[in-house]
Amino acid sequence: DGSDNNDGLTAATPWQTIDKVNASLGSLSSGDGVLFRRGDTFYGTVNVAKSGSAGNPITFGAYGVGDKPIISGFTEITSWTSIGGGIYTADVACESSCNMVIIDGSQYALGKWPNDGWHYIDNTDGNTYISDASITNDYNWTGAEIVIRKNRWVIDRCQITNHDGSTLSFSNTSSYPAQVSWGYFIQRSASTLDDFGDWHHDNSNGKLYMYFGAENPNNHIVKISTLDRGIYNWAYDYISVDNIRFEGANTE
Repeated sequence: DGSDNNDGLTAATPWQTIDKVNASLGSLSSGDGVLFRRGDTFYGTVNVAKSGSAGNPITFGAYGVGDKPIISGFTEITSWTSIGGGIYTADVACESSCNMVIIDGSQYALGKWPNDGWHYIDNTDGNTYISDASITNDYNWTGAEIVIRKNRWVIDRCQITNHDGSTLSFSNTSSYPAQVSWGYFIQRSASTLDDFGDWHHDNSNGKLYMYFGAENPNNHIVKISTLDRGIYNWAYDYISVDNIRFEGANTE
């Protein structure tokens, strides 16, 4: 309930948004602090823009009483469109590939095929394709992501570039080859959604797809992580962060 028109210098005249914080960070001096009110949640990324000094760091912390303030990258979904088959979609853009969705406070995983465990590779040249008799043309997996167990210590995520019958071509992401009889599964496709909470986010068109079955999505609180970072510091020194909770960051 602050205002970005305030001077931000007292608890009675606080700023309201992280945008205002970021616009003002260049004017901070060593020993200054930016304090977030306990019990409140702030959406955004704090972009550190200045160094403190030895013994006088620039501090990001908390004031007031209650729970730690939250800097959040979560966006709540409030508008859904049914596309049939128990799947709903919502318009939501993310800075990069979304990694987290929570429903009513619990985290749900990406939809995957198969739902549990792995399928196994019947044939492969190691670096460009795998074949498996359980793959059919019921779904077109082109553009989805294949997760391949390359050996005991390597699991790679690769984009599927073509689907032809029981063969999937992929763009290899490492020097490790796929191997016959090792496992794989497919994710990041709306065709994998068949259990409550299964989801897929298509960042290219800014859409979230989620399976609710016979349930009404408006009866649930759904949040998706739309920001990459809660705080970003590139090469600035003597920065202190204390008593702040971060949530909903996709990369860091």
